[in-house]
Amino acid sequence: MNLKSCMLPIVLVLLISGPEAAFGAKAGKTTWTNGTIMDVSLYGQGAKSGGKAGKGKKSYKRKDLWWAYHISSGERTYVAVLRKAPSKSGLLLNAPVRYTVSRGRLYILSPQGKRLELKVLRQDTAEVRRQ
Repeated sequence: MNLKSCMLPIVLVLLISGPEAAFGAKAGKTTWTNGTIMDVSLYGQGAKSGGKAGKGKKSYKRKDLWWAYHISSGERTYVAVLRKAPSKSGLLLNAPVRYTVSRGRLYILSPQGKRLELKVLRQDTAEVRRQ
């Protein structure tokens, strides 16, 4: 009996049983947590240049602003940044939101139904905040 004939039944069982058995995780399941936006502040700014410089062409610069959102669920607090201002993102201070965290990103469902992706800068547990 060669290696190929032994591997075929194993591969078939894994394919039939689905990705949960093959990878040990439930695919497609997102766990959303209820939280509150505790603070919104200007995190940083820079300038982006655009346009083509040359004969008769104008170049322009626009400000690149980052906003820091502090989101708390009671057991964890996250500080994450987004380029959209609170007035444009729809995220208001002390507003309830639903969020999930995956690979350094914080995904928020706003009260208006928008899904936003923020970059996580810091996360704290309840034990760290008490000290």
